Amino acid sequence: MTADAKRALIVTTSPALALPGAWPTALESFLNLQNSPQTRRAYRAACTEALTALAVEYPDELTPPTLTEWRAGLVARLNRNELSPASVALKLAALRAFLKFCRMTGLLNVSAEVIGYTLESPSAKVVRPYEVLSQAEAARVIAILEGNPRDRALVALALGAGLRAAELTAVKVGDVFTDDDGGQWVRVVQGKGRKDRLVPLAPDVAALLRAYMAGRKSKRGAYLFPSRQGESGRMTTARVWQIVTDAIRAAGIEKRLSPHSLRHTFAIGRLRAGASPIVVQKMLGHSSISTTQKYLDHLESAELQKWAAPLPK
Repeated sequence: MTADAKRALIVTTSPALALPGAWPTALESFLNLQNSPQTRRAYRAACTEALTALAVEYPDELTPPTLTEWRAGLVARLNRNELSPASVALKLAALRAFLKFCRMTGLLNVSAEVIGYTLESPSAKVVRPYEVLSQAEAARVIAILEGNPRDRALVALALGAGLRAAELTAVKVGDVFTDDDGGQWVRVVQGKGRKDRLVPLAPDVAALLRAYMAGRKSKRGAYLFPSRQGESGRMTTARVWQIVTDAIRAAGIEKRLSPHSLRHTFAIGRLRAGASPIVVQKMLGHSSISTTQKYLDHLESAELQKWAAPLPK
């Protein structure tokens, strides 16, 4: 494919994006493939920042040295404590994914190996454990929501199944079910990475969900947590954030927590209870065991505290 033909494929049609040359349409096409609204927002911001700074108008003009310079700039900001390791990893991951998309669609000649090598995330050490709820704190949050069956069921499902905020809002009534042996499950359809999975539910979690659903008597195809406009629409992730943070505040907990903190609470709780990383990986829907391994690293860091040595008396 000639350079002119490539450019014709990505004629700018999104003037709202402050990007040079022919990048905007390619970026919009890439973002449309991302299921999660949070991922789209984060990837849009990261790619826009990178492409604006690189000042390369067309994908076929991008070179490996340009990519290494961008990575080096991010690492320098990391070393100056201007960016966190997580921020650097996100910026590099977003650009890697987008450029690999450009390569697969014939817009970029740089190989996938070069993209991965030049934009590799720097290794980072764990400096502190995840902020999570203790068992007592989680019980207080559930108790504070006793008079609100919907919010109580939502928080219980987040704590009891480790679902992401976007996955919580996508659950439908028929996705909560009992198998032939009496086991309780929630089906996560098209979770992150467009993968389906089944997550087992403890009896007390399932009981709260059943009580909530019994009060609504909704059809199986209706969203479990609908929007205010009716059961045909689902609750927004922003509303999930509000429900979770309000409940945590009402329970008198001053930690800086989010809906994703409940997912962390679930993961670390299962590992502490003796579940293998492979089991936790499957329940969380991680594509790689290395992602689940981070919970083990944080768990080890937290558990080390009880072995701190006092000075001799």
